[in-house]
Amino acid sequence: MKTTPTNSGGEPTDLHHIETADSESMVPNINHAAGTPEGRTHMSDQARRIRTVDALLEAAYAWIRKTGWPTYEDDQAIAGEVYEKWIKATNAEYAVTQSRDFDLLGDLLRSALSRTHGEEALDSLHILLTLDLALRGRQEGKLKRKRTH
Repeated sequence: MKTTPTNSGGEPTDLHHIETADSESMVPNINHAAGTPEGRTHMSDQARRIRTVDALLEAAYAWIRKTGWPTYEDDQAIAGEVYEKWIKATNAEYAVTQSRDFDLLGDLLRSALSRTHGEEALDSLHILLTLDLALRGRQEGKLKRKRTH
């Protein structure tokens, strides 16, 4: 019998897959005990070409102009599901530290989107949707700015 790991509040820490019409998973599981999301497909930070935020955004805007972002609604739905599951999985951490593992959100989002998009679209979608989710988290009070003073 499989049991689902839970945090101190009894909430599951293993994020279940989003089921699509054909029951294929779109969002990887999270298991904080294991430390990494299932299905991580992106390059490590050390292997990726380093670009400035301005360069990443310009490339993303160019991609939108070129393609018209035909998968916008589906991508927003995937991002929303990833975000909701990430919030639940990091609630215990947030209760103690007032911080969430934002890198994990980015990893999960990239992994979920990599199942339906190639590298060019993936880079663009990753930056645009990560910014969108960061703003959403701030508006909802679920992400706070880190202060160093």
